[in-house]
Amino acid sequence: MFSIYDNRFIETPNLDKLAKDGAVFRNAFISNYNVDCNKAALLTGKHILSSHHLFDNDDAGNKQASFLKVLKDVGYQTMVFGQWYPEGQSLKYDTFDISKVRREDVRSHQCNNDLITRKAINWLSNKGHSQPFCLIVNYDSGFLNHKSSKGGSNNQSLSSSMADESKSNLEIGNSYQEYIASIDKNIGNILNYMDNGGMIKNTAMLYTSLQGNTINDVKAKEHHVKHEQTMRIPLIIKYSELIKPIDICELAQTIDIAPTLVDLAGLEVPSVMRGMSLRPHLEYKSASSRNEIYFHYSDSCNINNPVLHYGIHTGRYKLIYYNHSNQWELYDLENDPDELKNLYDDDNSQVLIKHLKVRLHKIKRDYSMQNDKRII
Repeated sequence: MFSIYDNRFIETPNLDKLAKDGAVFRNAFISNYNVDCNKAALLTGKHILSSHHLFDNDDAGNKQASFLKVLKDVGYQTMVFGQWYPEGQSLKYDTFDISKVRREDVRSHQCNNDLITRKAINWLSNKGHSQPFCLIVNYDSGFLNHKSSKGGSNNQSLSSSMADESKSNLEIGNSYQEYIASIDKNIGNILNYMDNGGMIKNTAMLYTSLQGNTINDVKAKEHHVKHEQTMRIPLIIKYSELIKPIDICELAQTIDIAPTLVDLAGLEVPSVMRGMSLRPHLEYKSASSRNEIYFHYSDSCNINNPVLHYGIHTGRYKLIYYNHSNQWELYDLENDPDELKNLYDDDNSQVLIKHLKVRLHKIKRDYSMQNDKRII
């Protein structure tokens, strides 16, 4: 959350400046509620069912390609600073630097973010100037400490399970605001350094995040539930040589980031990347638009997790299937933005449900879900 999207609770002047000079995607979504899998999807442009499979061989015996590997293969200097999963595994970066701190309070988040920024700026100052570069800065997780709740399609059980939380919603909200302010300050420091060094004009910059917790919006402080607040992500792209300020309402997803960055580098997008390059939207060109997105929550460590699910999101309607309970949910987000009324058993919704199921099965086939149990 930052103020270019919602200015009721927090001000983020540096992120807002980045957004006002670039493209703001108003309908960007995660690909997987599993944090590791969502990061893997960002790297590869694929729907990933298990982060461990990111490092497996595909059918041709090749490692799964990340956009960083594509850039590195053509001469880019690549670097990652900050938090990443899974720990101890590398995707052939020049260096893989993971900062580790205890996550007991918001001050540790702020200190770690400051450290990550200093390392990133130091790398920028010492990198070779004859090569193009790709730098990823991952700030420490904003997920605040609380008990993890279990639940499926029953919102009431989720609400009840959180009743004994030691931290009030107000305390959590205040800590989260401090955390976001820390990120905004550090992004400002990087932008100022790049601006003073003359790097801003010819550098593409992208800001996004993982799904967040629901905090005050619904009474379930968990990022695995299917609410809009946990599905939506900020997505900002600035590239002064190419992009004019624009608000984009087309559906976008985590899997689009890898092909978009490869495309912005002027390279051919690998066919194995299933996401869609967003570059045509950035250039005001006619582009194919999605009518729906596919999402899921997978957990290879616990296949009986009651909240495991997959579904389809059309912008207005959301159809969800829960693997463990064999239950369905349908929400009309236009008339029920808080997702309080499940329309699946409503007689007037049956034609719509049949239509959405056809679209859901088609998009699963398009991502080859039936043929590959690991990667969609």
